[in-house]
Amino acid sequence: MLELPTVLQRVAQFASFSAAHAEVLALRPARNHLTVRARLELTTQGRQFLEISPAFTVGGARDVRDRAERAARGARLDPADLLDVHDHLRATRLAVAAVGRQAVELPALWLLVEAASDPPDLEGRIAAAIDEEAEVRDEASEELARLRRLLARERARLTRLLERMIQQVSADVLRERIVTERRGRLTVPVRRERQRDFPGVVHDVSASGLTVFMEPLAAIEAGNEIRSLEVAERREVERILLELSAAVGAERARLHAAVQALADLDRTLAVARHAVATNAIAPDVSEDTSFDLRAARHPLLERPVPIDVHQDGVEARALVITGANTGGKTVALKTVGLLHLMAACGLHVPAKLGSRVAVFGRVVADIGDAQSIEHSLSTFASHVRNLRAMVEAAGPGALALADEIGAGTDPDEGAALGQAVIAALLERGATVVATTHHPALKAFAASHPATRNASVEFDHATLRPTYRLRLGIPGSSNALEIADRLGLEAAIVEDARARMSKGALDLERAIVDAQ
Repeated sequence: MLELPTVLQRVAQFASFSAAHAEVLALRPARNHLTVRARLELTTQGRQFLEISPAFTVGGARDVRDRAERAARGARLDPADLLDVHDHLRATRLAVAAVGRQAVELPALWLLVEAASDPPDLEGRIAAAIDEEAEVRDEASEELARLRRLLARERARLTRLLERMIQQVSADVLRERIVTERRGRLTVPVRRERQRDFPGVVHDVSASGLTVFMEPLAAIEAGNEIRSLEVAERREVERILLELSAAVGAERARLHAAVQALADLDRTLAVARHAVATNAIAPDVSEDTSFDLRAARHPLLERPVPIDVHQDGVEARALVITGANTGGKTVALKTVGLLHLMAACGLHVPAKLGSRVAVFGRVVADIGDAQSIEHSLSTFASHVRNLRAMVEAAGPGALALADEIGAGTDPDEGAALGQAVIAALLERGATVVATTHHPALKAFAASHPATRNASVEFDHATLRPTYRLRLGIPGSSNALEIADRLGLEAAIVEDARARMSKGALDLERAIVDAQ
């Protein structure tokens, strides 16, 4: 309802590491003041770090926890796996160094990576054995270098032998005078119909069937020697990979810590970059349930109108917002809820400096049309079910958000129900923000000691909402003015106005005069 997952999706786009992306999406609101303050401070330090090192990223970070687990169980890692481990160790080393240079000024950020120690020599050992293309280097061992030198020499010798031989063979026997490798053996292409005129072994046939690839009998011994060297080379490569894999497995715990450290760091920097991109600020955190949002903006709207919302948490714990349809009541309600959830996750909020948030143990909401045909529930029935759940879940330290409370039924009964629900929520110690069109709820807010009115502003000159929120003043629905502006016959509008009760007309006029 409050779209926190959508905000987190946007934040996650600033992450450059898959593990950090997952951590952003897994953020959940904290429920105690110390944690919320610590999270917000961490984001602040992330922003300060980016001011010093704006181009910094954890580029090269890899989630190698699965590789470390497999290696710890004795599995042999592929060269590409080992290269990922190397890249992550390098990224960790560079990140620890970069943050370490600001350790005194940014202690919370430093704490994220301080424990990510580099396993001794592992990065260097992998780099010495595996190249950037994930191939085992000749220098990985003396034996491998020796075997590859022998292989290169024997292949060159055999190639020269074959090249001399094919020059002595009649042109109508060979398809071409070339040496080509087939199934690991050096061969020459022979016309199929002249196969019997060429002494040798067939190793492959062309797709057309017109050419056979044959190894001359005189070259078989040399070919066998090459095959033996290739087997020895593969065994040495396997030994090297197993040795490096064992070294990775032995450092499983450190690798897990390194992945977690870079995930935490990149998550923090993603949150910080999102804060910069949205011109957000670090709000103060109240000790109680009071809050003061100044020029607060809904983070998902392209051109939101800033609103000011204040609750002192003691004398006034409920706010009843009224005003015209499409005037911004629901957006105001969602802004209050969403900004508190964001702050509790450690996200800076789109508002003006000096804004203050409360820490709520639970945020419960009834927003939107929850009509369900499948479950035979009307809009009102779904509304009541949500209100019941809200009242049952509410308690001291809860924030309850109710959109169009008491709507969807007889106005008198709906207004009475809305008043009773707000009173029950207040009695349970909750903080309440509700929207409504019911005049009786405006009167209730004006008379109840713990409840205040607020309204979304309406420009009577243009007959359009301004979307600004005004505290302390109830709003008019302006239904008849809007109907008149939209072209409904003037006689009908006047007839509707005449049918309104005197009390309702007096209240609407009083609201207009107050505006």
